[in-house]
Amino acid sequence: IFRLQGHRRGENNRRGVIMKLTNEDLKELQEKSLSEKIEISRTILQDYYKKTNGKIYVAFSGGKDSVVLLDIVRSVYPNTIGVYSNTGLEYPEIVEFVKTVPNIQIIRPKVSFKEVIQKHGYPVFSKKISRMVSIIQNPTERNHKTRKLYIEGVNSNGIKSPNWKIPDKYLYLIDAPFKMSDACCKYLKKAPFQNFEAETKMNRILGLMAIDGEYRKYSIKKRGFNHYAERNNYSTPLGFWTRSDVWEYIYKNKLPYCKVLYGDIILQKTLDGNAVYNNDGLYGTGCMFCMFGIEQENKLKRPNRFQLMKETHPKLYKYCMDDLGIQKVLEYIKIPYR
Repeated sequence: IFRLQGHRRGENNRRGVIMKLTNEDLKELQEKSLSEKIEISRTILQDYYKKTNGKIYVAFSGGKDSVVLLDIVRSVYPNTIGVYSNTGLEYPEIVEFVKTVPNIQIIRPKVSFKEVIQKHGYPVFSKKISRMVSIIQNPTERNHKTRKLYIEGVNSNGIKSPNWKIPDKYLYLIDAPFKMSDACCKYLKKAPFQNFEAETKMNRILGLMAIDGEYRKYSIKKRGFNHYAERNNYSTPLGFWTRSDVWEYIYKNKLPYCKVLYGDIILQKTLDGNAVYNNDGLYGTGCMFCMFGIEQENKLKRPNRFQLMKETHPKLYKYCMDDLGIQKVLEYIKIPYR
């Protein structure tokens, strides 16, 4: 634990060591047993609690990951508050579930999703892709070097940087008949929490995991599970967990979750005989109208979130497709929605 917390590598800052991880470090942690992961997560939390003088809260979304996160945090610090940002994009069932969880404070953004997409653009595929396309779609004198980097994979020094080039399969998005952006997260999720922290001087704990995407994996590897900065402290004690770990924890601890959306927890066997916990309902319960992760979700042998929404929430589906214009986006990126 201590080796992976930065005593082997890291950068010193005013609060100690910033842990940096390699792919091998993450893999080592991800392969540990659930009981070992729980203890490591608690150790990460205890370090964070100490360095933030106990001024902590859990950013609670009502989803499966935050259910586990809140339970683990409260197993160490029982009075920890949970804070839920009601963005207007959540499933109604999630909102109702959140109301059943004790000691949760509800906050709200100052703008709507519709206002954000009209001004900045739609969230498509991932934060990274949406941000890249947005910068390319909006050329300025200040961002011409960045645009060159994203389009050609060549930095300002003329050195090839292929990891910064937008993948060829997404180049067609540059000419899309709609704007793209990752701004929705900034205005609808980050801003309300930042305002809450400015008022309370509290520090967030997030349920983010490296398996959630390449950007989150990169961030966790670079900054570690506890990140300390002048105005941006955060902890991701589940950063090395897997989806199966989360469902196993919920199952074994009999935790309440939004079953009406997630369905039942099921135990599956992999080809090598290992047990894998999963669910037979929605893959995720994030923002209803967001298209982040839709590409991976569409590869599963089940209806994607929009196809399900058509059956389960027809009024919201109509609003999503017609009023928000999601239909034209899905048609352009060739994702089924009926």
